[in-house]
Amino acid sequence: MADDQLYVVMVPAVFLINGISKGNWLEAFLFALAVAVGLTPEMLPMIVTVNLSKGAIAMSHKKVIVKRLNSIQNFGAMDVLCTDKTGTITEGRIVLEKHLDVSGHENDEILYQAYLNSYYQTGLKNLMDVAVLDHVQLERRAMVDDRYHKIDEIPLISAAGACRW
Repeated sequence: MADDQLYVVMVPAVFLINGISKGNWLEAFLFALAVAVGLTPEMLPMIVTVNLSKGAIAMSHKKVIVKRLNSIQNFGAMDVLCTDKTGTITEGRIVLEKHLDVSGHENDEILYQAYLNSYYQTGLKNLMDVAVLDHVQLERRAMVDDRYHKIDEIPLISAAGACRW
């Protein structure tokens, strides 16, 4: 007998047998309730799977494909969902669209500082460096060549590895 059938059959059977044999229906109800609570941990994997399946079906109505059922549980725990719409995964590149300061306002000085960092960096240029270098206009690039000359570069070593500032 499958677990879900056991649960549906066992609890009412315990209730009826106990109620008929002892005549105390309140005690029979409480005992059947205790049996149901005792069976719940055994039924938990099935209950979770059924609810996750219902979530996958609801998401499929909104044209979302769910490859892993457990990911639905993670969606429910999220406050913020960040997605990649810049082409990093599909095209292997990043496109810089905005350069904002900590207040959320566009700030050309932020872009300029990022450009200096990416331009004079001697190590491997990552996708973010390339996006910043591609975003800055040619007249700004010429201005950087005229105004600044690199003397040295000191990498910042952190617990996660080498970083530069």
